[in-house]
Amino acid sequence: ENTRRVGMSEEGYLKGLEYRYGEQSVRDLGKAAVQFRKAAEKGRTDAQYELALMLYHGFGAQCNWEEAASWFIRAAEGGNIYAQGWLAFMHYYGRGGLEKNLEHARQLVDEHLAEWQELADNDDAGACARIGWCYATGLGVGQDDAKAMEWYQVAADEGNEWALVAVGHAFKVGKGVQQNADRSVEWYRRVAACGDVLAQQQLAACYAEGIGVPQDDREAFKWYQRAAKQGYCDAQYMVGMCYRDGRGVARNVDKAAKWLGRAAAQGDEAAQFTLATWYHHGDGVPKDIAKALELYRHAAQRGHSSAQYNLGVFIQMMPDADPKLKQEAVVWYRKAADQGHVGAMANLGTCYKGGVGVSEDVAQAVAWFERAAAEGNVLAQFNLGLCYRYGTGVAQDIDHAVQLYLQAAEQGHPPAQNNLGQCYEKGLGGLDMDAPLAVKWYKLAAEQGHVRAKYNLGICYKNGTGVTKNEAQAHQWLQEAASDGDTDAKAQLDTP
Repeated sequence: ENTRRVGMSEEGYLKGLEYRYGEQSVRDLGKAAVQFRKAAEKGRTDAQYELALMLYHGFGAQCNWEEAASWFIRAAEGGNIYAQGWLAFMHYYGRGGLEKNLEHARQLVDEHLAEWQELADNDDAGACARIGWCYATGLGVGQDDAKAMEWYQVAADEGNEWALVAVGHAFKVGKGVQQNADRSVEWYRRVAACGDVLAQQQLAACYAEGIGVPQDDREAFKWYQRAAKQGYCDAQYMVGMCYRDGRGVARNVDKAAKWLGRAAAQGDEAAQFTLATWYHHGDGVPKDIAKALELYRHAAQRGHSSAQYNLGVFIQMMPDADPKLKQEAVVWYRKAADQGHVGAMANLGTCYKGGVGVSEDVAQAVAWFERAAAEGNVLAQFNLGLCYRYGTGVAQDIDHAVQLYLQAAEQGHPPAQNNLGQCYEKGLGGLDMDAPLAVKWYKLAAEQGHVRAKYNLGICYKNGTGVTKNEAQAHQWLQEAASDGDTDAKAQLDTP
């Protein structure tokens, strides 16, 4: 029985090679994929590797990175050193459902680099491509874009599809070679015509951006759609966005949601996040909070920083959320903040300041507010201003507090506008007393619904502070403030 299985796997593998790499007259990628799968399922390691390649590139089969990863793993376990290289690559970028793990990628490279180099020295295309990638990333060797390009070029000249795309990208961005958009398009077009989804995606991007070709949204959509129909999730996402925005195709929100759904189902975090926001707000799809939360979580788990931030906000805003949920919100804020998400930094500071989901730590709060404020986040600027105003976690510095209020106020933040108005009215923080400027900032905040600013503006009109005395205006603003719950405003209205 084992002999029979080996014989059948041999036959399937050889047929696959003929259909995949044989004379043009007999080439048939679909049949090649079928034959490789038959041999792979019978345990033939090199067939498992070839099948994984076809699934990764979308050759003769639907592009499916997760299934490709599973076959690369099986081939690697059987001793296929090319598959080991692909596993290093997929772990490096976190593709195919594999955890993004630089150390594991480095370990795989260290274990097999000598074998790849020996094969590459004998012009083995797959090994040359892998050595090029090692130089591009600096794994196992010193990072060197020029050497990466040399090895990619050798592999590309032998027809290695992955290297062809890599050479095209090098010319596009000018890494290891002088930037040349025209040559970039030439390389992409060579392999895109063979059905490579990565090249089709890159060629589409060239048309979308007018790089090396005249800008043409219709042509871009055509190439995105070709790759998308082969199952490439990145292209499915782009097709969805084209339908959403009416770029290169008539706007169609239903089709946009369909294509984004396909990409999201394959684990594309950008598609998951975009769909989550649509379901969250009912934008083009029926509002579905449960679906939005599910998609935010999927994208967050795959490392999408905005999804991590939104998920944290979602959880924190849940009514009567128990302490464990508050702690989970902090976890997601931290993950997003560690990736540079400014809003998450600001919210993390708020959590530390108030002891929400984490032990109160005003020093940590100030540190996060400082980072976010430096990036222009209005919430952080305002909260940091409060810290300096009252000496919370820092030495009191009213002058600096006023500057922070001003930064946030100029971006339209109502609480900062109100506080800045108070500073002008009282002459705080090195400011000259300036009642008209105080009224200006109170009014800007009040018109956005800030309750205390309504009260302050009403008092200014009542007393003629910085503005002509006007009982009707005073009554209007005090009434609005009282209706919003301001007890001082209610007391003013009750005073004869």
